[in-house]
Amino acid sequence: MKPTLLAALLGVAGLVLSCAPAPLSEREAARKHFKEIKTKAEQGDPQAQTLLGSSYHHGFADGVQDYTEALKWYGRAAEQ
Repeated sequence: MKPTLLAALLGVAGLVLSCAPAPLSEREAARKHFKEIKTKAEQGDPQAQTLLGSSYHHGFADGVQDYTEALKWYGRAAEQ
C-alpha cells in the first residue's frame, strides 16, 4: 500500500474514532439499563417486571436490596 494512501486511511480512521461518543462507564450503563427495564415493567411487560423484581431482590437497583419492591414486581409479573 502506498504511504500516502495509508496515511489518508489512518487519518480518516482517527477522525471517525475521535467523533465517536465516549463509552458509558459500567455504572452509567447499568443505570441506563435499569431505567429501560423499569419503563417496560411499568408499561406491563411481565418479563421486565420479573427482571425488575430480581434487580430489587439482589440489590442491583443502586446497590440497595428492597424486598418490598421486589415482591411488588414479582407479583405483578405473576398476575399476568
